[in-house]
Amino acid sequence: MKNTVKGVAKIVGRFLAASFFIACCMIATHLYTELNQNESSGLAPKEPQNLVDPGKMKCEVHGETLQVEKVSRGRWDMSPNDPKLFPYSNKWYASGCAYSPSEAVIQFCERCRKVEFLARQREELERDLKALNLWQK
Repeated sequence: MKNTVKGVAKIVGRFLAASFFIACCMIATHLYTELNQNESSGLAPKEPQNLVDPGKMKCEVHGETLQVEKVSRGRWDMSPNDPKLFPYSNKWYASGCAYSPSEAVIQFCERCRKVEFLARQREELERDLKALNLWQK
């Protein structure tokens, strides 16, 4: 009797996990299709969003002059920057909306981008070493 209940619970759990995965895939497909239709139908603005702040000319962390560049829209749920280490990395911009322009004009600091690159490399190396049980602090 106990084994039967456990077996049924396992099957129901797998079914729920598979259903959740399929629902997520369907939502992602719908959003991707909607985004592409909106951009091609002209609902999303064609001009890049201007995020340049004329009052900010230097990076507060590194003291370097900020440069201007056009970048693509990135993930909406996170920032490309760390306010303490690299506040002006700005490799992409977080728009938060599918109807936002696919590109933006931003300011960036070259040293912020270098620090971000090194920080990401360190995170990857640390994760790999931990996976191999070679990490020591």
